[in-house]
Amino acid sequence: MKGRLIQGKSYTFRVIKKITTDEGSACWILEDPFGYRQLLDASFYTQYPITPGNLLVCKVDKINCSGKIFLEPEHPLYKEGDVYDFHVITSFSFGSDFLVTVEDNNKSTHTLTMATKPSSIARCRVNRIKKGRLYLTDPKKIPDLWFVEGAYYFFRVSDIRNTPDCGECFFLLDEKQGTHILPAGFYKGYPITKGSTIQCKVVKQLPDGTCTLEPQHPVYIPGHRYQFPVVSLDFLTSYNGKKEYVLTVSTALDSTIQVPVGGCPKEFTAMVDCKVERIKKGKVFLIDPQPVR
Repeated sequence: MKGRLIQGKSYTFRVIKKITTDEGSACWILEDPFGYRQLLDASFYTQYPITPGNLLVCKVDKINCSGKIFLEPEHPLYKEGDVYDFHVITSFSFGSDFLVTVEDNNKSTHTLTMATKPSSIARCRVNRIKKGRLYLTDPKKIPDLWFVEGAYYFFRVSDIRNTPDCGECFFLLDEKQGTHILPAGFYKGYPITKGSTIQCKVVKQLPDGTCTLEPQHPVYIPGHRYQFPVVSLDFLTSYNGKKEYVLTVSTALDSTIQVPVGGCPKEFTAMVDCKVERIKKGKVFLIDPQPVR
């Protein structure tokens, strides 16, 4: 359709200016080829040479169900799909692979699995760039793409250690001794220990054979309903990005969850019954809050 941006395509935008939103976030205002204004979160692109008046090529990375557009500017040094040399920071044996941390030309670090142990330099493919971050793969590694996205599999926690780019991580082995990395920070309160076996949903299988995983929550199951104590009721900007009434409830893992309720609720009780819509990076998303008498 004329005048509409298409997901996956790249366009040239004109940089208008940088602003600070009501929430305190710094954003660039960009003008697309059709004269519409788009926002770009400036915090992810501090090392990009973006200045007012410049032309900036961006890929339309995603258009969500509410029509919000997410842009990804072209990286000033790296291009998706190309192979580059990176300086090796650390490497160690992990399952049938080697876990390697490399440094790019901006001094940012990246951890990936490689089929062979590199020396001081590792040749890596820039598989994807998202929010200014490089996602690297081993161009020589032949991936074993046998997982079904959305299905659950068992993984053994081979090790728990810190990485320069992701902090503390769980290092997982699948039944074929394939390697996967799971950031531990999202799963505080989960009973995940070294040597244990956990069940995870394969959210996405990456081209190098590794997977984006979501461990089974120790308490809540998507699609089921549970009762939660209410902490507060506030009118604020929810995770939906709009001002609305939001219930804050406490969970079995001693954390709190915000539940959007839209317009002014007619009733307010000490307990609510909610449906678990989904779980992402350990965060439980609740919908359809109903008062408990």
